[in-house]
Amino acid sequence: MLNFLRHGWADIVRELEDLRGAPFVAGLLALCGLLLSTQQGADLTETAVRNGSTSAWLLAAALFYGLECWFWTRFITERRAERKGVRWDADITQVWAPRVLGAAPFVLAGAAVLHAHTQNISLAVTLFVLAVVMLAGLIARRPVLKRLGLHPGQRLSLFLRGASLILAAAAMVFFALAPVRPAQTIGAIAVVYFGLAFITAVMAAVLHASRASRLPILSGLLIWAAVLSFFIDNHQVGGRAFGAARHTWPVPSGQPASLDDELTEWCAQAHCTTDGAATPIVFVAAQGGASRAGYWAADVLGHLQHFAGVGAFSDHVFAISAVSGGSVGAVAYLSTLHDSPDLAPTAFQPAVAAVAGADYLSPAVAGLLFPDLLQRFLPVAFLPDRAQTLEQGFEAGWKDHCQASGAACHDAELWSEPFLSLWTNNAHWQPVLFINGAREEDGRRIITSNVAIDPNYFPDAVDFHGLTGRDVGISTAISNGARFPLVSPGGTLRDSASANQGHVLDGGYFDGGGVVTMADVAVAVTELAKARGITLRPIFIELDNDTSADATSPDLVRAMFDKDHPSAGLYKSATHPFLPDVLGPLDGLSQARGAHGTAAGMSLALQVARARSMVTPAAARAMGTSGAVPPAAAGTALPSYYFIHACPDGTVGMPMDWALSKPAKDAADNALVVGTGPPALCDNDAKFKALAAELTPQAPAAP
Repeated sequence: MLNFLRHGWADIVRELEDLRGAPFVAGLLALCGLLLSTQQGADLTETAVRNGSTSAWLLAAALFYGLECWFWTRFITERRAERKGVRWDADITQVWAPRVLGAAPFVLAGAAVLHAHTQNISLAVTLFVLAVVMLAGLIARRPVLKRLGLHPGQRLSLFLRGASLILAAAAMVFFALAPVRPAQTIGAIAVVYFGLAFITAVMAAVLHASRASRLPILSGLLIWAAVLSFFIDNHQVGGRAFGAARHTWPVPSGQPASLDDELTEWCAQAHCTTDGAATPIVFVAAQGGASRAGYWAADVLGHLQHFAGVGAFSDHVFAISAVSGGSVGAVAYLSTLHDSPDLAPTAFQPAVAAVAGADYLSPAVAGLLFPDLLQRFLPVAFLPDRAQTLEQGFEAGWKDHCQASGAACHDAELWSEPFLSLWTNNAHWQPVLFINGAREEDGRRIITSNVAIDPNYFPDAVDFHGLTGRDVGISTAISNGARFPLVSPGGTLRDSASANQGHVLDGGYFDGGGVVTMADVAVAVTELAKARGITLRPIFIELDNDTSADATSPDLVRAMFDKDHPSAGLYKSATHPFLPDVLGPLDGLSQARGAHGTAAGMSLALQVARARSMVTPAAARAMGTSGAVPPAAAGTALPSYYFIHACPDGTVGMPMDWALSKPAKDAADNALVVGTGPPALCDNDAKFKALAAELTPQAPAAP
């Protein structure tokens, strides 16, 4: 038995050695299949199958990727056999492995189509049929070529190798120069397929060169890239490629303003008084979560802007604290206020949502797989990184909104302009914005805002403008908070003396909900108003987009637990038994990062609940776990808390990625007024009405 195991293991090792290169190709395919099997993959596939052009590009990309997988696996194994002095086709594994890998991209794409929200059976069948045709063609290719008078051999192999590498270089140049429009045209999945195809070609060529020269070329390249990382950096915040000027501007004189200055301006239009009457003031926190967060924030803010009886909702909002994708929705809202203040009420919400719902993933993926990947091996930093391509995608998203039919937009280049310009030349009040990032080296908040970040009001926080001494483009300001892990790199921060000051990461590393900053600014503004004899009534709005949370999850509670629903739910948890010693710490760090935001939201909501109860804990618990504190009576100074949750509609999920399908956007739209889950969690329309009642001016009581 022992000898059998030894011989069997020796055969496996020998086979893997003969197929060396195939495991790498198979590994990339497996990774691609894993990504397509996720909720994000299903939603991305949905965007491809609903458009004839992107469907065609998906077919073309699958064909090209399949040919690259087949050719390079076949080439490496054939050369290995030649060096051993044996017939290449003597081993059935060596014959069939390249063929199966060549058909795999069609199979993966077909499975992804079946996994999409709208199951396009005809397209899925087409992909599976093409997989069979591909396999049959690879089997019959030699006899067919001979009948045509073509004899496959060294010359054809040399031609195909050269063509693959030339195409890889051409694609690299192409996507470095134009990462946005072409990527959005072919779609994110096709970009990934093309990118992996070229990576397969280059890596296979390197493996072949390593064997032919008997030099560790691949290991040398990896060591070279590691050494270069100490000296080469194309991730500077506001940087632009090919020697172009940095996307930065001097901070205008007098900006950023102070919170005190902004309170003065807000009170002037909100008619604050010193007669003891409480003036309602709104603070908003837009949770992170890529395009899902951006679209939900845009949906809610756009919906509230002209809500019945409220007037202009923005006039009541003092500040918005945004994280990650929530920054996209918040900036889309403020940009529309700045650019098109007179936009018709029926057009306002769709315009804001259209900006936040654009395809921002394809440009980021194109930057990741092409110029940013190549830059890791070059001794001079001159290529765009994936953060820049994402920012260019943001700029294109605003421009597309302006060019769309019926969009009354005045400045199509707005998101390429300085961030602080959003607060200049406005004939109306423009809410303060706090974009929350986090510094990699010390975990501190890095806040990009149009007001100065006073450390007495924002403990342990870094002022981006104060640190760098310069302003950045609106698209870059969004990126300062929306550096989604892996999709965007950490941005290198440089002060006014051009000295490195760490790296800015996604704001979700500190607080995924933006509630900590919302609470800080509320405390600061309330204190400043009190010093002037002005009474404010804070109204907090937390925009939560976590559609994956179970309807009974304590994470969705923003009021005191009542006696019938004790906190026992907080003690329960799923268990992850796979490799706990290795993956456990990483899983713990990831989950703790998300829990910070939930804890901050719960804490602030409980403070509001206790302030409103003013009686006993039992009376406070009677408020229940509805996720919305009942509105205060007009004229009182009691705070209110509204938890606006993107309740899933039970059919389509809203994945966390940088591109949303139409069904996912429709699900978000439905969550504004329709909820199929428990009313305590999904009745957002009732919360909007309660909020409107608090903000609507009250007629004086009859004598």
